[in-house]
Amino acid sequence: MTAEYSERQPSAPVRLLTAGGIALSFAMLAWWFGPHAASGPDFGQLWFGAREFAAGRNPYLATGPGRAFEWPGALFYPVTAVALVVPFAWLPLNAAMALFIGLGTGLFAYGLSESGWARFPVFLSAVALFAAVRGQWSFIIAAGAMIPALGFVFSAKPTSSFAAFTYRPSWIAFTGSVALTFAVTLAWPGWIPFWRVAAKGAVPVFTPWHANTFAIGSFAYYAPVSRLDGLGYLLLLAGTRWRRPEARMLFAMALSPVTMLVYEPLLLYLIPRRMGESAVLSLLSWAVWMSPIVLGLPHAKTDILAQSGDVIVALQYFPALTMVLQRPNQGTVPKRLDALASRMAAWAWRRLQS
Repeated sequence: MTAEYSERQPSAPVRLLTAGGIALSFAMLAWWFGPHAASGPDFGQLWFGAREFAAGRNPYLATGPGRAFEWPGALFYPVTAVALVVPFAWLPLNAAMALFIGLGTGLFAYGLSESGWARFPVFLSAVALFAAVRGQWSFIIAAGAMIPALGFVFSAKPTSSFAAFTYRPSWIAFTGSVALTFAVTLAWPGWIPFWRVAAKGAVPVFTPWHANTFAIGSFAYYAPVSRLDGLGYLLLLAGTRWRRPEARMLFAMALSPVTMLVYEPLLLYLIPRRMGESAVLSLLSWAVWMSPIVLGLPHAKTDILAQSGDVIVALQYFPALTMVLQRPNQGTVPKRLDALASRMAAWAWRRLQS
């Protein structure tokens, strides 16, 4: 893996020191600016839910419109996400979010440094900045993509985590997620009905070519392939490099419905192999952030997210796709998977010719 990078792998002490410095910087960023995020940081809902869960109360009845913790939408995370935030819940919100983001960015930085510093411009991107200010799971999920022992966090946000899992699939990550889900369910067997009620209408049906709108909160999920009037389907070309971890991940991301906001595509920053590639992607993220100023804002929230999705696909996904397609279809995969994929590709080619 590291052979593709022009730099030598830094020593473990240097990696730890660098990761610690980044963790501290982003923890301070979350501490100072997180409370001023529009409508409050996203982490706040989970923080309050974790407090309720730790006290033996139902977190799904505690957060949402008109409830103890006022929030535009219901708590549509599985209870595994709530359980993972419990260790932070004893702190005030500012401190809890700072610790959560600091831990996530530190682990993310440590994972990135395995192959040198080529991908470190991500920490200057709008994607990283706003993921920190909003208190997102993005950093720790991206860290789990590189460090299989952290794969248990995928159970907190399974829809977004599937793409991360495809980057470096492992039984450790899979078993960790299943074990955490089983343990939490054993502690509270009745959580699933409450979660289904909370998530009803909030989790999109898997339809990459259509948007599905939240019943509460009026957000829309879009799969990247659905954007730019069908041009988004070009992202599926990443499948032609399926032996490469970053190509599999990009293919999965293209089909995964997400809220098209500037902090969503952090996983794309695992794709660059040179400092220049990472720097370009980071600079383009600021163009994404500035796009509402240039293009103007539509009146409807769903239209805002649709416009944002078009810009994100054009300025983040397509450059990442270009990087992937410039590389050979080489990588280490299980022999059975290799044979199966080869047969599927041959079948698809025959179908196209017929």
